[in-house]
Amino acid sequence: MLILNKFFDQFRKYTWLKSIAFIILGLFSLLQPASMLNIFINVTAGFVAFFGILNLISAFRQRKAYQRSFNLPIGISQLVGAGLILLLSKPILSALPFLLGISLGVSGIAKIVDAFSHRQYINVRPTPFILYGIVMIILGLVLVFNPFNTILLALRIFGAALLFNAIMNIFTARKLKA
Repeated sequence: MLILNKFFDQFRKYTWLKSIAFIILGLFSLLQPASMLNIFINVTAGFVAFFGILNLISAFRQRKAYQRSFNLPIGISQLVGAGLILLLSKPILSALPFLLGISLGVSGIAKIVDAFSHRQYINVRPTPFILYGIVMIILGLVLVFNPFNTILLALRIFGAALLFNAIMNIFTARKLKA
């Protein structure tokens, strides 16, 4: 029984810390999605660059000891990768919603065409399929003509999900305490 109590105490302690972090990240994503995107890009590039520097240091230490390794090319490629993340992440992120929007639009058109081809069946009403196709076309157009704001909206939704998750974790921790 003592082990089980320790487990639940640990769970509650880390749940509170995790919930606080989720609340901070959630609010920041919800209120400042552009800043959160920049922070995410910079942290990712910094993470890759950090490991590139570690590999370079390891390569130079191994070179002094006359050992062969692949740390030098790996470290250089990681530093180049970090630079590419900083330079190309925003254009790539802007291109993804554009491509997704085109595919949604084409899929919506296909749904509408399918709905009209199913009119030969008496039991199948085409209206829901047509509405679904129209919604897909509208979402596709929004993604095509407003890609960066779509990413910011996705970050806001992510922030709201983090807040919801934190609130649920807090309620769970309180229920376990009782």
